[in-house]
Amino acid sequence: MDQDQEISLYQKVKGDDRRALTQLFTAYYSSLCNFALSIVKKPELAEELVADVFFVLWRDRNHLDITYSVKAYLFRAVRNRAFRMVSGKNAIHEEIENHPAPMALNHTPESDYLYKELSTTYQKAYDTLPTRCKQVFKLSKIDGLKYQEISYVLNISVKTVENQMFKALKVIRQAIANYRMEKLP
Repeated sequence: MDQDQEISLYQKVKGDDRRALTQLFTAYYSSLCNFALSIVKKPELAEELVADVFFVLWRDRNHLDITYSVKAYLFRAVRNRAFRMVSGKNAIHEEIENHPAPMALNHTPESDYLYKELSTTYQKAYDTLPTRCKQVFKLSKIDGLKYQEISYVLNISVKTVENQMFKALKVIRQAIANYRMEKLP
């Protein structure tokens, strides 16, 4: 969903349209829960926290003024609430989501083995990243936030986001440089 669609839906929410709220909820609930889970470490708390954020969005719809990005606002609200929930302790420990192997035209034992080996190497490289690099990488590559949105969510400058992404990508690229998922004969 692009920013114009988000803002349009939010304007409908401000006009008491519950369907628009449901659309925002459906679009972002899963990503927000994953983000909250990385902070609070308990799925039930993460889900409750995200539901609370949507409740507040609905309750305060006439007082909130979201003009840039609803997605960034929601991530920041979840982040703030999660940090309050863990009593201000920085308990963030990001874990890369497990994605199934990409569908290859020719699945062979060798290609499956190479993919597993590549995935393990990738995960190890990701695990070595400093916490801030992991946060930025996950918000960008998994949750699909733009650098400016990440800047807003994490309360850091866009330049810091760029630097952290550069560091993360450099580490991961170096780790997986020896692997090429080419079409095997």
